[in-house]
Amino acid sequence: MLRTFQVHLRYNVQGVTSEAPSSRCEILVGIEWLKSSKFQKRIARNICEKLAHRAKEVLEVAGKEIASAVSG
Repeated sequence: MLRTFQVHLRYNVQGVTSEAPSSRCEILVGIEWLKSSKFQKRIARNICEKLAHRAKEVLEVAGKEIASAVSG
């Protein structure tokens, strides 16, 4: 199978010191193009949008689970 691109994902989660307990999550996405494509812009935009949506969902669920574990 020929691959056109690879997606690289890096994330960093840090606790933020403040009155209310909170965290900061930084997610970096990189796309390595192995082969030229005339749809590179569209593919890159779709990858970033989908990953952003998934990351938001995962972090929301994780936040709810952590909050319930701390309070209960």
